[in-house]
Amino acid sequence: MDVRRGMSMGADDYITKPFEESELLKTIEIRLRKNEAIKNAFQSSPVTLGTVFSHEHLTDEIPLSEMNVVTKVYSAKQHIYSQDDPTFFVYHVLKGQVKTYRSNSEAKDLITQICGPGDYLGYSDVLQSQSYSETAEAMEDCELQRIDKKDVLELVSRNRIVAASFIKLLAGDKLEQEKRLLDMAYHSVRIRLRNTLLSLEPKAEKKKDGFVIHMSREELASILGTSTETVIRTLSEFKKEGLLNLDKHEVSVVDKKKLEEMRF
Repeated sequence: MDVRRGMSMGADDYITKPFEESELLKTIEIRLRKNEAIKNAFQSSPVTLGTVFSHEHLTDEIPLSEMNVVTKVYSAKQHIYSQDDPTFFVYHVLKGQVKTYRSNSEAKDLITQICGPGDYLGYSDVLQSQSYSETAEAMEDCELQRIDKKDVLELVSRNRIVAASFIKLLAGDKLEQEKRLLDMAYHSVRIRLRNTLLSLEPKAEKKKDGFVIHMSREELASILGTSTETVIRTLSEFKKEGLLNLDKHEVSVVDKKKLEEMRF
């Protein structure tokens, strides 16, 4: 009864009498570490759940050894999950790149995200207890961790650090979606393509003064929400202006600074 009353008043933990001094100090130390981790979860640094799932003391409610985490390999163009499938897992990308996209009734696709190592997939739908709202497809041979939905939901309900990390991820997703909508509503195709190329840099192959994006023209068009022909024409204009070089499934940005400074 005393334990229940204490927890309802906001206590984070309890120990039962009789206890050793070392046990009390250990409990206090763990709570202080957790509080510090919660503060860090809301700082402005890029958020990743990888550090949360890799620290045993932060997931002591469900030890990592007891979580249902399976590593799977997917071939290029293989579906990881499909739009409207029931949600069973959250996925963590270990190697390779994955694209997520939504399809309309006319089978036209809009790419919503390009994910690389360290990124998570499917968490938004799992947290909302709904079917997958998009399809996830491997862009190349990939290796992913598959984390059971039940374990994720239990961690979120029990561990404030995990919950804080997911909240920050969801907030970041919403801001990115709003930015993209503004881009599509008010900017020309040239500016939208420039912004898309620059946004893909973190996951691109780095080169001197630029970077290489391994992506087809059709995929770029699906990100922009425009026709493939428009993307091909605009890329050709960028090439004539000395901004990039083109190959069959590659876009090589050779002058990143000039591309960033482009205003129309």
